[in-house]
Amino acid sequence: MTWNKEDMSNYNTSKSPWYSVQDNGKVDIGNEMGTGDKISLQPWGMYKLVKEWLNSGNQLSLEERKDLIDILNKKIKTTSILDDEEKMKEISGLFLEYVKNNPVDPLKNIREFTSRNQKEMQSIIDSINKK
Repeated sequence: MTWNKEDMSNYNTSKSPWYSVQDNGKVDIGNEMGTGDKISLQPWGMYKLVKEWLNSGNQLSLEERKDLIDILNKKIKTTSILDDEEKMKEISGLFLEYVKNNPVDPLKNIREFTSRNQKEMQSIIDSINKK
């Protein structure tokens, strides 16, 4: 996404500033689309930036502040399912059922690797014995 000219301060020197917010909460900010130069923030880095900005006297209107609070409250409500003990029991039951129906051998890759190595070692020993 890009900003409009009105979003920039008088001190902006970027040609075409842009930002991108990923599903995992990471944020990229760049000077110009298509260039390799960018700032990439982890979610906690974005938290630090926003927290510092909010504490700085950000000049937001009451409506803008209310909008941010509403967004945060909606996010809290959507994650409150984790606090619901019955839902958690249901989810864990479904998970256990899936694991029972889809068994995984955690040592499978180790066994295959060991078997290949044993065959290779035997091949080397056989070639040495032939000489």
